[in-house]
Amino acid sequence: MSAEFWKWLFGVIASSGLMGAIAFFMRESLSKFLTKTIELRFDKKIEKFKAEMRDNEAELAEISDRILVRMLAF
Repeated sequence: MSAEFWKWLFGVIASSGLMGAIAFFMRESLSKFLTKTIELRFDKKIEKFKAEMRDNEAELAEISDRILVRMLAF
């Protein structure tokens, strides 16, 4: 049982070390990937927000035109 535990422990440490080394050497690539992914997501949200604002501006312009027409009609 003790030998199995040490074998298991060595496997866990080796796997963790290997993953840590891969992450360390690829940190710049991972950083760029995550940055671009987040940037793209925010750009899409900003464009959607801008489109909604343009729609709202058109609606407000229409409402103000109706109010002006009614005010001038009196």
